[in-house]
Amino acid sequence: MGDLLIDYRKHNKLSQSDIAAILDVAIRTIARWEKNETLVKHQKEKDIVENLLFPYQVVRNLNTERPLSIYYDLKTSRYSQTALSIVPVRANWFK
Repeated sequence: MGDLLIDYRKHNKLSQSDIAAILDVAIRTIARWEKNETLVKHQKEKDIVENLLFPYQVVRNLNTERPLSIYYDLKTSRYSQTALSIVPVRANWFK
């Protein structure tokens, strides 16, 4: 979860205090989340999803003592449990 928050901040040119204000938490809380010292409380997961626009599945999979490997692309808002390819997946098979 920490790496995702750090990448999000860098991608959007935000400081820890900016994120803290958006999520209505202390700056120290953001620092702890980014260092993976503490888990995000379930009440704040909803705020992260709604305010930072992360998919709920990504937040739930990363916010645990044993996080799943998740690949998330901030530019395209795509996530996967395997490495993301640059070429978008074609959905012809779905028809």
